Amino acid sequence: MYLNDIKGSFQIEEAEGAVGCSEACAFCGAYPDFSPECLRVRSITRDQLEQNLRRFSSFLALVVTTPPRTEPLQTDVFADLAEIVNVQTDTRSSLVAISHGLRSKNKIMEQRLERIIGLMEEGVIPLFVLSMDFARSRGKIDPQKNLESYMETLMMLQTVLKVARVTVSLQAESPEAMVKVEKMFAEILDRLGWTEEEMALLNVDRRESYTASGRAGVAGGATVANSADCDIIPDAGYYDLVKADWPRTHKLRGMIDMNGRLWAQENRPGKVYGDSVDKSRWEMVDVG
Repeated sequence: MYLNDIKGSFQIEEAEGAVGCSEACAFCGAYPDFSPECLRVRSITRDQLEQNLRRFSSFLALVVTTPPRTEPLQTDVFADLAEIVNVQTDTRSSLVAISHGLRSKNKIMEQRLERIIGLMEEGVIPLFVLSMDFARSRGKIDPQKNLESYMETLMMLQTVLKVARVTVSLQAESPEAMVKVEKMFAEILDRLGWTEEEMALLNVDRRESYTASGRAGVAGGATVANSADCDIIPDAGYYDLVKADWPRTHKLRGMIDMNGRLWAQENRPGKVYGDSVDKSRWEMVDVG
């Protein structure tokens, strides 16, 4: 596949600055097991990011994400990437944050979230999606610690509710598990004590968002039998907000990996999470 042949129907939707995730979520769609290689976080420098994106910045989509195999709060590279995407496209494109949020009382993660919040205040990051479930730490995370982690995250995000979109994506591998997640979310909201105006500004997405890939496709057996293809961004309302400027009708979607290589695959809106983690769907692009 040659870039010159596809450039009229091609948009880069993903940019990679890190791989690996120590969250160890039991139903992760990106990783099939809990091997050390999956859990080890590796990232590249800001200079490498700038170099990787510079050549292809004109192809970046209106909305860009990192591939669904990293946690933005585990490295500094996410905020760097958001700034670079914004600058190199003259503010045309934006990177969105999709995160499980803080680990309770983790000061380094708090500092990274503070930087992301600053970029949200500046209009550089338009959306923060907080994925809320009980799957962290192989699904064995202490329920109270889990609740406190999400509550601390939302307390920090409270300051940007009026200037950027904040969405909570409630995720569960079964209807029974969703009841528990809803109960935890209700308790968090009760403890936060937000005003009616603040509550109205918080978006909640309850769509089934597990995909039949990674641990979600193999680890849960019957418990994830109803897993469904889904978008990388678990916020249908956000896609509705941007569809006038970004109809997602391009035939091919692309990714820049950590090594600066360009990849492409068929664009199938609504199924891009599973497509993204399926290596067989990607083809390297010869950029000449």
